[in-house]
Amino acid sequence: MGRKSLIIFLGILVLLIIFFGFWSSNQESEIINKSQCLPNWCFDSLNWSECAQVGGRQTDSYLCVNPVKIPGPFDISIIGDGDCIKKTNQALDLLKEKSPSDYVYVTNYIHTIECPEDIYSINSGLGGIKIQYPPRFYFNKGEEGYYNSEQDTIWFASAFVHEACHSNLYYNYFFENQEVYTDSQVPMEAYSLEYGEHYCQDVQYEILKKLGAEGYNFDHFHDVDNWW
Repeated sequence: MGRKSLIIFLGILVLLIIFFGFWSSNQESEIINKSQCLPNWCFDSLNWSECAQVGGRQTDSYLCVNPVKIPGPFDISIIGDGDCIKKTNQALDLLKEKSPSDYVYVTNYIHTIECPEDIYSINSGLGGIKIQYPPRFYFNKGEEGYYNSEQDTIWFASAFVHEACHSNLYYNYFFENQEVYTDSQVPMEAYSLEYGEHYCQDVQYEILKKLGAEGYNFDHFHDVDNWW
């Protein structure tokens, strides 16, 4: 190989090393444009669209990076009769249409949505979540016929986001402390009780606004008793 060919070969080799080094660093910490930030890894307790946190660590408010771990995404399973499945899908479709990032958020943190066998609705608060893996949302029982309008579809959708928020807080804490805690030992203070409820109510309030909820939904939201 002549000297000129050797120089060209070495130059190409250097360029390849630089390219693969750049590609590898991007794979380790992928920067996502603000418009593509999803709330499961970029959220703020007051305005989660600003991407002010990443897995509990502060970052530039205009950039996001992927999380280390999340429990999903899940192909959500719906357990219940035909009416339950229809109404749940209506709420999920509303999220997918009007706030795709929140739909992704729900699918990342809720594995199953379950209705009680007899009567189900959300008429005095929210549903709940059985948070240990895989996280399962369940409807509170309520008065028959409560679910009867488009606004109730909005309320159901906001309930899914609220409970996904609790799941988000739980798994953030678990993944950051899994050498200390097992899945069943995460303290409630990390994802529920006063801190978790305030935090996830802020999240729910924002999604209600995004989905175009009317006044009575906000009245109901503010009337929910603080059970803690």
